[in-house]
Amino acid sequence: MKRLFLILLLGIMLVLVCACKDTAGDTPVEVELPDFSQYVIVRSDYSTSDEAALSVTLKKHFSSYSGIELKLATDWDTDSSTAQACEILMGKTNRSEYDQFVSMLKNPEESCAFGMVGEKLIFYAATIEGMQEIVDKFAADILGSGSPSPLTDGSVYEYTYSKILKQVNGEEPMSILKDTILWGINGHHKGFPVYSETYQEEHIRLAAELGSKIYRINYNPTNDEMLVYINKIIDRCHEYGMQVMLVLDHFEETPEEIAKRMTFVAENLADKVEYVQIFNETDIWCSKTDNGGYYNITNWTGMTQEYYNPERVAISVERMRAALTAFRNAAPDAELVVNIGSRHYPMLDWYIEAGLEWDIIAFDIYDLNTWDHAEFFHEMEERYPGYRFMVAECNYPANNGPFTDEQQAQWLTSFIKMMNDYDSERLIAVIVYELMDQPNYEKDCKYNGEAHFGLVNTNPDYSPGEPKPSYRAVQKLFCGGEAKLVSEFKIVE
Repeated sequence: MKRLFLILLLGIMLVLVCACKDTAGDTPVEVELPDFSQYVIVRSDYSTSDEAALSVTLKKHFSSYSGIELKLATDWDTDSSTAQACEILMGKTNRSEYDQFVSMLKNPEESCAFGMVGEKLIFYAATIEGMQEIVDKFAADILGSGSPSPLTDGSVYEYTYSKILKQVNGEEPMSILKDTILWGINGHHKGFPVYSETYQEEHIRLAAELGSKIYRINYNPTNDEMLVYINKIIDRCHEYGMQVMLVLDHFEETPEEIAKRMTFVAENLADKVEYVQIFNETDIWCSKTDNGGYYNITNWTGMTQEYYNPERVAISVERMRAALTAFRNAAPDAELVVNIGSRHYPMLDWYIEAGLEWDIIAFDIYDLNTWDHAEFFHEMEERYPGYRFMVAECNYPANNGPFTDEQQAQWLTSFIKMMNDYDSERLIAVIVYELMDQPNYEKDCKYNGEAHFGLVNTNPDYSPGEPKPSYRAVQKLFCGGEAKLVSEFKIVE
């Protein structure tokens, strides 16, 4: 009897061991998936061109991963009662299964999902971007996976996602620079041909993948439509972890017009952007005559008051007074920046003598290798003890003639390292000018440096081209190496 008991016990243990091996994956387990070759991809007849493009993307995924060529259709011809059973529903359609699927989701306002209701495969997201993300995730997890997740009636795979920056080798970004300084890049608004709305998302992505922590952009909104545009840029920058510096560079208006515009911006955007720059390089305007020539270039450095046109200086002081006063009254806590080109600090003296107040002095530096920048910053700290400092723009010496991409990379690397080594908590940001080349500025055979300031090439149709050596050099400083934004998904529990 004892022997029989031992035999039975051994048999039970053998069954349990085999079961554990099967569930542990030692024995392959068949995952039930629909026969996708019988399916058709269906979208709403009212879908936008972007939504329609997602159906094409999914069709390409099926062709690439599975060799299946699916047909595309809209929901116009049939409704739920007459449609074929095997359909892939791309977002909202007139099929009742779509509403059933959405009712099964736990966080539809923020999530994206795919799953099955009956024999219908359904994709859902609150945004176009979310639909793109969930379509790509489905392709990777179901079509491209050697061990796909089950897809049967009632299956729901719901996620939230975010974009995170990773080195292309999978490691976390590891900047060699101080984290007490905001390292960033300058862009422009849609009024610039190179920075059209068509490529806006790609521009911001390139800035984020550079490792930028601050994005500087000039824009002067005066109505609600313009606010919608700039808010999209601000929101996307924040999603990628970048602060925003908004440059209000419209200068040639009356003090009354300036005050009105500054009040509008302050009331609508001051709590959304981290820094606001008032005007841009007013010293340059003040160094000119009305016919466009220089007022007095006997001292080309611009470090003496005689360099500037006194009539224009007086006008600039009153315009700056109107701008700073109006903005501060409407937004007392805003971080206000006033910048100058090169070493033209007499303009700052005139503003201070007039009783004007702001928070940060910014310098635009384009002679990266001709004078001692550290010594100059020490002098500025002593001269203006109540201010913090930025480098709002920096790049190669634009007026020195043509250069190579490698020279630009070398100059920027050297200057950024120099600013990193500058030992002062009052230096809070260094921003490279700029993200994109602007070939439209090179209109004749005369060398025009600003056409080549960008870290990224621009294609003939003004779409973003390949990153230049300077982009990779700066990215190495900011991120530790080449980096990309990747999607990080979290299952909605």
